[in-house]
Amino acid sequence: MPAAVLGGLLLVSGLVAVLTIGGGSAAAGQESAWVRVVATAAQQGRWLPDDVWTGSPPGAVLHLTGWVAATGALGRHDDAVLAVREAVVVALLVTVALVWSLARRFGATPLLAAVGVGVLVLAPEAVLLHRTVSAEAVATPWLLAACCLVLRPGRGPWSRWAPAAAGLCAGVAALTVPAVLLLVPVLVWLLRRHTPAAQRASSTVTLLGTLAVLLGSYGMVASVARLGGEATGLLAGAGLRPAGAAGPLASSVAWSADPVLLVLGVAGALLLVAQRPSARPFATALLVWVLVCAVPGLVGPAGYVLALPFLALTLTTAAVEVAAGRVPAVRRAARVAPAVLAGCLLLALAPGGRPPSVVPPAAPTATGRPAPAVDPAREQRREAGAELAGNTGLQLAAGARDLLLDGDVDPRLLVVLPTLAAAGEVVISDFPDPDRLGLHEAALVTGFAGGPVTRRGAFATLVEAQRPPFAARITSTVDGLLLSWPGPPPSGLLGSP
Repeated sequence: MPAAVLGGLLLVSGLVAVLTIGGGSAAAGQESAWVRVVATAAQQGRWLPDDVWTGSPPGAVLHLTGWVAATGALGRHDDAVLAVREAVVVALLVTVALVWSLARRFGATPLLAAVGVGVLVLAPEAVLLHRTVSAEAVATPWLLAACCLVLRPGRGPWSRWAPAAAGLCAGVAALTVPAVLLLVPVLVWLLRRHTPAAQRASSTVTLLGTLAVLLGSYGMVASVARLGGEATGLLAGAGLRPAGAAGPLASSVAWSADPVLLVLGVAGALLLVAQRPSARPFATALLVWVLVCAVPGLVGPAGYVLALPFLALTLTTAAVEVAAGRVPAVRRAARVAPAVLAGCLLLALAPGGRPPSVVPPAAPTATGRPAPAVDPAREQRREAGAELAGNTGLQLAAGARDLLLDGDVDPRLLVVLPTLAAAGEVVISDFPDPDRLGLHEAALVTGFAGGPVTRRGAFATLVEAQRPPFAARITSTVDGLLLSWPGPPPSGLLGSP
């Protein structure tokens, strides 16, 4: 029976993820950068330097690129964003299975554990964050796997290896999101609570030792790669800087998406810290990560996704406590707990907690004229264009630079140009608009790598290597090559409708 329930939950979770995969992003600028890097690595086998991950541990980009390259995801989608989001969907399904396992290990009934998974999958902020490509989404299953290993390591010879495996999982999570190191004390806390007294010291040393060896090895490889000059490729600027940490605070993104669930989670965590000693580690982990999300520069805008499993476990356990009241029998309380947790889920799904899906009408200004409405898609193009304008691999004419900064350039160009610029300096004199539909979907390239561009040259070969929807039509002109992308951009690419 429990296996059937878990199978149904995985099916529903996958269905929800697939149906919502084309929705908006919690961090459009960072997600676009991840897609550019991953698509370049998967298609051309080289790493594109980008501020979103250069100088950070390579865990996230390796996971994402590995999935896209191994499964041919770019060939299944016209939109590269959807191809990379496939990896995040897989991470979600693994997370669902691990949250179910952890809830059951804490004594939750199958029904109660199922409702907890419902919070993890169906809450508005969960839907938004789980479809957004981020380092935190990749790190979450590894951290939960470490928690499972320290909670119940098993019997026999495997039990001696479980702390080392937990340290390995925690190390992979830390090499994906360095801020995960702040949750290592929670792992040690869980380990010591669920390990026989005679084995606590050795198990703790094994876990921390494995984690230290993995992080030390990464530091050594990164240092050796930089000997004699700057590292290149995957280890370019390798360090422990948080990946994709620029942009709005993760706490503000979570609050704007679903304030009700955020408040319920914090309240439930405080209740468990006061009333349920066995659940204090998970409750503390939630509180710590909420604080991490409120500190600038520690995690990316979608960083709260890592707190969602702990939030689901906290609400699951807190529901038992609330339902218990003065009833001494825990089993009787567990029968009522699903109804309490279902009520929490209904509150979280209230319309007030949903992010707005349309642009609100313009408000009148002091002059009596309506202020112009904000176009979210154009704002995303402006953000990406500003980043591109600062790319040292591009030499832009003044008019072309203005079009980038104004958000008037087609998003397909914004994705392809960093890839081309990484191979050599690209000289662009203009971004024409052949179809006169508003977006400038063409680029007039007059030079590459210090020389002219020709139809049969290296630059044209590089352009032709791009896959749809980023494959351009190449036309020779007197000045150089005109690259054009006819038709509207793919839906979902940098906010395109």
